[in-house]
Amino acid sequence: MSANPWDNLAREDALRTVSTGFGSSEEAFWQSGERTAEFIEGHVAPLLHARAVAVDFGCGIGRIALPMAHRFGVVRAVDVSGVMRDRLGREAERRGI
Repeated sequence: MSANPWDNLAREDALRTVSTGFGSSEEAFWQSGERTAEFIEGHVAPLLHARAVAVDFGCGIGRIALPMAHRFGVVRAVDVSGVMRDRLGREAERRGI
């Protein structure tokens, strides 16, 4: 086990560590991130002069960061858990992001 409790949680169940309200399927998890990104875009985009960089603090495995990558030029995804960041990198690569 890691000294970082977030790494341990990520190993146990990364999806539920990030968000508990998506139900039981991985598809529902990713869809909830897409809906959140749409909400953010609808409320924040009109206030922005450009969509150059978005920052997702506590990004986990990318539930919101990955859909935001289609809306911004660059997404900086920050998380204390290396396990989460590694999984985010694999998911981004799998999606061609």
